[in-house]
Amino acid sequence: MRLFSAPVILLAATLALGMPQSAFVGKWQTHTSRVTNKPAITVIIVELNQRLGGAVVLVNPDASEIKLPIANLNIKENVMEFETRDKTESHAAEESRSRTATRE
Repeated sequence: MRLFSAPVILLAATLALGMPQSAFVGKWQTHTSRVTNKPAITVIIVELNQRLGGAVVLVNPDASEIKLPIANLNIKENVMEFETRDKTESHAAEESRSRTATRE
């Protein structure tokens, strides 16, 4: 029985790794700021259990960072739209902070 279990595990791992990944998965950055030597905005998109999520990292002029989780992520064809939420914002302000990204 042991001889057959190794090929089955290998086949299952190969099939799991071979699943198609969204074109949006990755790290997207603006140009590096001359003031901070960091990208002003970084969008990180990850895929977990066939769902997309991630965070937006904003860099202030003093090089401090604000990391905001991505919420309500939707993709239609080559356009990704999402919102960011900051715990200190009011509910009305949260709803107005939507972002759109296009993948060509």
